[in-house]
Order: sequence, then structure tokens, then C-alpha cells
Amino acid sequence: MADHQHDHQHECHEHHGPITPEFWLKYWDSKEGRELNHQEVHECLLKYEDLALKGREKLKIFVPLCGKTYDIKWLADKGHEVVGIELSPVAVQQFFELNNIEFSVSKVPSIQGDLYTSKLGNIRIYCGDFFLFSKNLESNFQVVWDAGALHSFPKSEREKYIDVVKSLMAPGCQYLLEEDVPSCSDRFEIADLEKAFGPNFTVVDLGFTKTDVAMLKEWEIEGFRIFHIY
Repeated sequence: MADHQHDHQHECHEHHGPITPEFWLKYWDSKEGRELNHQEVHECLLKYEDLALKGREKLKIFVPLCGKTYDIKWLADKGHEVVGIELSPVAVQQFFELNNIEFSVSKVPSIQGDLYTSKLGNIRIYCGDFFLFSKNLESNFQVVWDAGALHSFPKSEREKYIDVVKSLMAPGCQYLLEEDVPSCSDRFEIADLEKAFGPNFTVVDLGFTKTDVAMLKEWEIEGFRIFHIY
């Protein structure tokens, strides 16, 4: 759907009405979506890298609704195995083209889509229906970097989203969850997250991080609120 740390927030703030999968498909295929290219790592991923990665090497990391975010390449370049899922084939293809990464494409009928795999195999992006994604395709993720994915769903679908992600998490998985401020969707409340994740998880509100990205300030985004779930 969105290039989670930048594009979705711009469109979310500019768009009036429900944000639907069809909206994202249309956006990524638009002139604005194709031209938007922010090749920088998310500020909060840099800030909380140690909290999520804990100095570990060769982790398996999940980036849901990844768009064409540069975060995937940055994590892969650090030696990790990175798996994304995205609805728009335009966004996925642009990710590989922007970063000059050779890739192959194979059909994945179970998500009604395709799998894009880097030549080295350390980056895999599934292109299809998020709610059809399951541990039969990928599992045992040690880190989840959710920069706007959960936030892009309406409140009525968030528990369903969380159930999918929980099924993919390895024991001890570190989950970083971001929402933009001001929020253009229903804000996350600790109680709602604790209820959705259940008693086996701890949810910590890490507070507000002010953005230093001029482009985001132009879109009237002040910064991000981050949660750590483990």
C-alpha cells in the first residue's frame, strides 16, 4: 500500500474519505506516486535500531505494507533477511529499480499475487492481499518494522491485521509500531493494543519523535509516536 514512512502520511492527510486498497493501487500508479522517491531511512528506525535489533546479526525482518521504502535496502545492507508485503506491483517494481537490485518474479496463488525476490535472495517482497498472507509462506520473524501499516487500516480491521502479524512472529520478536502525528486515522491507545495482542505481549509507548524531514513538515506532519511490543 503505502511507502510507509512518507507516502501514506502525505496521502492520508490530503485525502478525504476512506483509504481503501483501491485508493493505494490508483495512487501508486499516478504521476505523483511514481515520482515520489525518498531514499532515506526512517528517522525512528534509526533512533530505535538498537531496541529492535539488539545488536543481533542476520535477523529475519518483516516490513508490512512496505511500498518502495528505502528501509528494506538499508536493513538488507546490514546483513539481515528482509521480507515485505505490498499491494501495488508498481511500488514493488519501483523499489527494485530505484535501488538497482536485480530480481525475479514468481506466482503466489495463495495471496492472489506474486513474489519478487532479489538476486541475492536476502530481499523478498510479496505483492498481493495482506489478509491472505500466512505462516505457510513466511514465519519466525525476529523483528517487525511497522511504519504506518497498522495505522493505515480502519479501526475495525486492526485486530484482524494484528492476528496475521502475530502468527508470523518468532518467540522474542521485537515489534516497532509507528503512527504519524497529527493522526489522520484513529489513534492507537495502549488499552486497544494490549487487548489485540493479548496477555503474552508487553506494549510500551516510547513517546513522540519530532521529524526533521522538510518534506514531511510541508505535509504538516509534526513527527511520530512509537510503540515497542514484545
